[in-house]
Amino acid sequence: VLAAVASAAGRQPPVPDALGGKPSLEFADQVRQSLGCPYGKMVMVGDRLDMDIEFGNSAGMQTLFVLSGEMTRADLQSARGQLVPDYVAESVALLGFES
Repeated sequence: VLAAVASAAGRQPPVPDALGGKPSLEFADQVRQSLGCPYGKMVMVGDRLDMDIEFGNSAGMQTLFVLSGEMTRADLQSARGQLVPDYVAESVALLGFES
């Protein structure tokens, strides 16, 4: 898979420029640097407590958990520590963003 992505990007494997993804703090830092924004002003929005919310909290971002995914209110109520979001919404559609 890496070779296909590298080829599509015009890069040569096996040494990629960077590899990252949730919940990697290196990935969080790449995002922060590309936005030029401090973590405290960023909001991680996601529908997984164990990936999205933990990722945002571990990086020092604000977090918004949306209930439109596979996780439920019961999952939210049992969340502890880094899995507890700052905010909760039924769906990202309620945020009022237009495409």
